[in-house]
Amino acid sequence: MLSRFSRREKIMILTAAGFVGIGLLLQMLLFPAIDKRRNLKHQFRMKQEILSEMKSLRKRYEEISQTGMMQKQIIMKRKKSFTLFSFLDRLARKIGVKENVIYMKPSTRKSDGGSVTISNVKVKLDNLLMQQAVDFLYAIEMPGKAVHIPSLSLSHSGTDRKLTAVIETETILLNGS
Repeated sequence: MLSRFSRREKIMILTAAGFVGIGLLLQMLLFPAIDKRRNLKHQFRMKQEILSEMKSLRKRYEEISQTGMMQKQIIMKRKKSFTLFSFLDRLARKIGVKENVIYMKPSTRKSDGGSVTISNVKVKLDNLLMQQAVDFLYAIEMPGKAVHIPSLSLSHSGTDRKLTAVIETETILLNGS
């Protein structure tokens, strides 16, 4: 078939066929391999990021578990007669804000599993000095008591720089204890 072409034409045809062959090899073998390698590198980076995030989440979970165990120990050490209402009443007397208490509204609710009861007390105080409010809040969330303040509202009370505070407190009580 190539016999009818001159030597120069044969070289050009073979050179063109070589370029087409090399192009096909590049298109069919080399470029897909490069793309595959790029994709694998990207997947590897993504997996490393996921692994790093998983390690971070595991560490956070362990911290939360340890905190939960410490909280449970604190709760178990409390007297069986412990109530959040009486705890807050004693604190108010101790801090010297008992006369500022407008109301204390207790409530309880069972957890989903029923193994614990969540006790809440909403306390409203009026005519508080800033330091009294700070002392009372600090005493409520003092370490070792497992009492928390999920909500707090402070506002000015009159013109004498006193405060009105509405403090929602909560704690967990173990059922059967």
